[in-house]
Parts: sequence; structure tokens; C-alpha cells
Amino acid sequence: MRSADPEFVRGAYLLADNLYPTPYLFVALAAVAVVLGGRGILPSWFAWLSGIVAVFNFLGGISVKASGFFATNDGGAIVIAGLALAVWVLAANWILWRRPPLHEPLLPKSAA
Repeated sequence: MRSADPEFVRGAYLLADNLYPTPYLFVALAAVAVVLGGRGILPSWFAWLSGIVAVFNFLGGISVKASGFFATNDGGAIVIAGLALAVWVLAANWILWRRPPLHEPLLPKSAA
């Protein structure tokens, strides 16, 4: 049985470790899009929350240090970005759940 090349395994591990925070950059872009495009559609407090989430997720997305606050797997920036993302998703769901529909239902109400 052949074992894997240790340098390849180390390189693959480092690559995966550095790709872990990449989705936070996409969340930051989505939050910026909400800030810029959601005016008048979404509550103003959600635009502020989205701006804060964008900053935290950008910091989480650029976290590629081996240790410290900007560590890839367990640094504070990644933890804060994940918590900010959870709060943002819950707030968006709460807004959508509480908001009345924008139009009348397509199907007529049954005559009872």
C-alpha cells in the first residue's frame, strides 16, 4: 500500500484551510447589495444591520493567518462573522415572515 506524498498532503491541507473563509466574502457582497438596493423595500434598520454584517464578514473572509484573531479555523474574526451571518439570516426571515404580501393571492378565496 502506497502512502500519499507528505508535501502534497500539507499543500492540500493549507489550500483547504485558506479556502474556508472565502464564502464570507460572498456574504459580505450580498449584505452590501442589500444596503445599496434595499432602500424603500426593506426596513431601514435592516440596511444598517446589513452594513455591519458586511464588515464583519469581510473581516472573516480575509482571515488567513495561522493563529490569532484572524486565524482561519478558530480565530475571532471567523466566529464573529459566523454569528453575524446567523443574526442577519434570522432578521431577514423575521422581516419576510411579518411582512404582508405585496399582491392579492392568485387564487380566489373559496365562497363558504
